[in-house]
Order: sequence, then C-alpha cells, then structure tokens
Amino acid sequence: MIKRSLNRGQAMVELAFMLPVFIVLILGIVDFGRAFHCYSVLNSQCVSASREASKRNMQLIARGVYTSTTHVVDVSTSNRPIFDAFWRHKSPIMSQADFTPGEPNGYKIVGVGTNAEKVTVTATFNMNLYTPLVGSLIGSANGDGKLTITAEAKDVQKE
Repeated sequence: MIKRSLNRGQAMVELAFMLPVFIVLILGIVDFGRAFHCYSVLNSQCVSASREASKRNMQLIARGVYTSTTHVVDVSTSNRPIFDAFWRHKSPIMSQADFTPGEPNGYKIVGVGTNAEKVTVTATFNMNLYTPLVGSLIGSANGDGKLTITAEAKDVQKE
C-alpha cells in the first residue's frame, strides 16, 4: 500500500508536461494547413487575374501587335474585369485588409496597358498565425508575427 500511494498523481504530472507540447503541435499543424490553403488560393487568384489581363479587346484586329489599346487598358475604370477575376476566388478565411499593403486593389499588375507581351500579377497576403511564439520566430521582416505569403503569375498576352 505504501508503494501505491507514492505513484499517485504521476499521470497528472505527465499530462501537465506534455499537454502544452501537444497543443502547440496541433496548432502548428493547423497553421501549416492554413498557410498551404492561403498560398493555393492566392496563386489561383493571380492566375485568374493574369488570364483576364492577357485577353484581347478585339480578337480579329491587330493580331500579333501589342499596344496600349489592344488589351485591357486600365484596372481603375468602372468596368474592372481584372479586379473581378482576382477577387472572385478569394477564400473566406482571407481578409481583404491583409492583402498587399500599399496596393489599392490588393495586388500589383505589370504589363497591362503597355506594349509588353507578358502580363505579371503579384499579390502578397499577411497571415496571422495561431501557434504561440512561432509567429515571432518565422514571422515577416516587420516583426509583427505574421507569415507573409506571396504568389505571382505570368501570362503571355494572347494574339
């Protein structure tokens, strides 16, 4: 009977040591899944926007010519097909406020409205991490504890 009373509470002490490690491990797995999902959605958004930006305004006129009038000219007009194509595929877990800081639409487009043959769409998303202390270890250069996810898509303007 004396031996039995000495072992009492051993499981509780082991649980107290291992439970925080287990919780951090589970939250890390959830954060990794969220990061993978956010990257996949962000890449899909960039691909959709670059495909829309590479479409010709008139299919039969000036084939093989790339000027500022043969393709979508301006994304700030009232008819914004690139803007709509980009935001059509946004995930519900991704807040629009956490997209590319400093860019009014949440993404950056290069090659639209110019005589360039290629269109490049780049977007950055800042994801808040659930795992404690990991955000400060692998967070962005800003030191705000957010994981910065960047995606880019290039598309050749179609003839």
